[in-house]
Amino acid sequence: MLPTQCRRAARLAIVVMVIAWTLAAADHPVAVVLSGEGGTYRRPPDESDLALHRGEVLFAGDRINTGDPNGTTLLFCPSGTAVDLPKGAAGEIGNNEAKVRGPWRVSTRHLSPCELPGFSRDFPATKYHLGASLFGQSDVQALSPAVTPPDSEKDVEDLLARLANAERNKQETEALAVSKTLASYWPNAPQWKTRLFQHGEAVAARKQPVSPRGRGTWAIVIGISKYQGPQSSQLDFADRDAQMIYDYLVNPEGGAIPADHIRRLINGEATAAAIRSAFATVKRLHAERVVVFIASHGMEAGREAYIVATDTNPENAVATAIPMKEISDDLTSELAGVKMVIAWIDACHSGHFSFNEFDAPTNGFLFGYAASKPHEASFEDPSLGGGHGVFSWYLNEALTGGIPGRPGAKLYSLVDYVRDKVSVFTQHDQYPVEFGNIDVKVSLASLSLGDTRTPFSQSQPGTLIARGFDSADPLIEIENRAQQVILRYLEGDESPVSRAQFAAADSDFKAAVKLAPESLWLQAREAFCEGRIAVFDKRYDQAIPLLDKAIQLDPSDALAYNALGVLWLERADYTRALAAFDDAIRRAPQWAYPWHNRALAYTQAGNYTAAIHAYRHAMDLAPRYFYLPYNLGVLYQTLNRRKDAEASYLAAEKLEAARAEPYNALGTLYAGEGKRDKAEENFRKALAIDPGFAVARENLRVLLQQHL
Repeated sequence: MLPTQCRRAARLAIVVMVIAWTLAAADHPVAVVLSGEGGTYRRPPDESDLALHRGEVLFAGDRINTGDPNGTTLLFCPSGTAVDLPKGAAGEIGNNEAKVRGPWRVSTRHLSPCELPGFSRDFPATKYHLGASLFGQSDVQALSPAVTPPDSEKDVEDLLARLANAERNKQETEALAVSKTLASYWPNAPQWKTRLFQHGEAVAARKQPVSPRGRGTWAIVIGISKYQGPQSSQLDFADRDAQMIYDYLVNPEGGAIPADHIRRLINGEATAAAIRSAFATVKRLHAERVVVFIASHGMEAGREAYIVATDTNPENAVATAIPMKEISDDLTSELAGVKMVIAWIDACHSGHFSFNEFDAPTNGFLFGYAASKPHEASFEDPSLGGGHGVFSWYLNEALTGGIPGRPGAKLYSLVDYVRDKVSVFTQHDQYPVEFGNIDVKVSLASLSLGDTRTPFSQSQPGTLIARGFDSADPLIEIENRAQQVILRYLEGDESPVSRAQFAAADSDFKAAVKLAPESLWLQAREAFCEGRIAVFDKRYDQAIPLLDKAIQLDPSDALAYNALGVLWLERADYTRALAAFDDAIRRAPQWAYPWHNRALAYTQAGNYTAAIHAYRHAMDLAPRYFYLPYNLGVLYQTLNRRKDAEASYLAAEKLEAARAEPYNALGTLYAGEGKRDKAEENFRKALAIDPGFAVARENLRVLLQQHL
């Protein structure tokens, strides 16, 4: 009899895993905007126009429309060609030219050859979240000398050349100084803030006094069985697996790692903020060896892979999950200085991505062991010690004495022992795989987890709170609270977010920015909340630049695009609304809410066939949301498709019997068909659930009055 199959796979994932992220390679920009405001640009395949600011970097294929009365000037690199465009000109960016359509006169000037840093078109802001603040530096800009702001086009070229030279030679203080000047000179172009983050983190790390390397072993142990929302299926024993491995690590046979050298995140503790903080903090520790154990869901969205945190909504991984590339980068960062990573991963399909994508540290070693082959399930069983993952159980058994001939056994003895045990126990339905660059012929003793117990040197006091590894972090608490509002927003009209809730989240994100001022991710969330508040207040002209700012700070996320679509929908600009919803869907294709909003836009534009299709697709993505069949029923009723409307309302009522809206809708449907008794019954059900439901009360009054 097979063991109970593990559900260690996020429900909405196309392919599920734990360690992976295929990051699109940086696409080198070809031009930067030297002057001109008020224009727009569009970066295909996106359909929405964003504000064009000075300092914006442009890629081949980008489309622009100029807006400044004095025109717009672009600097193309490496040729050093300056292109002057008049107001209102529209064109496409080529490798070394602006291809302008129409009768516009374009002038070209040749300056000196220049160089632009490499930027990604859609960089994830989570990559620029925790940097200098990890090292207790409240004002990273004070760590570098002042650089005179540019006063001419030549000055800009000179600064770009200085930055390129400093980056090539790893002169971080110089690179930070130039990045600081460019980010201040071009405050509305977030790409330069990514350079400020990168070099600020490096300089802050070097300024922090640290004790010598080789302070022993640090560990991150994650086990998540319980998830906040029903989007992810619950697990049974992942938390027990994590506790078992933790017990091994703190005992002498596991190296007696001090408890304050282990970040243990179990169930509700394992929020996205806490997981991200744990791995980012490794960069501050300068540990020689890091052990990672993960028992949880994993998921893939697009080309990227994520850990599913306890507060992740798999509909939008970018907004709520932890990119595995981010974790790998933190562990293998030059700043971290880690020489060995030991990673044990227990999740369905974990082998597919683990041994292909998880990197070894530079000039260091990685030994990883994944629970299953690619496209293969991972199992758990209640008969193993009261309930454990099969892989975790036999891994622990091998580590604690199950291998014959210990301690002189080779690493392949552990690999073979676990693989054989797991394969036999699961009747060959699960086959663990190792990954990494370490020779399995080395002795197990070479992986000794013993710790030197060298005291950890804290950073110098600053205006920020220095963070411990396994201690309370005020930033995590603030992020967790604010993230609850984001999670509710992801559920759309199932439980709409109020203005007051967005205001509370905005306040939290502002407080978080004070603790981590370098974080583009926090700045993006703050701008998003401010934009949503402005939409609530119908201050649309103020909301547009705020949402635009959120998008430019975090172009990989769908949140602000969806909010921008709602704004255009409220202004009855259906073309722009549909473009924004399409851009949101492109980033989060499993997120039902923009599909619902797309249906609303099609409905209001009169394209009912497309609206019905969008509703049905949304229902396929999120079959648990009552508001989707309910709103589809409203559309069917408008189209006089009464049978379809009834079926949709009944489906909504079945999903959420405690909501009054479906009963009121059924009442109006039956009243229109002359079915008085059924109409009255449903109106009364609606009022029993919500006595203050004014529409249902009025409908019932009219119905009864008609039959006096």
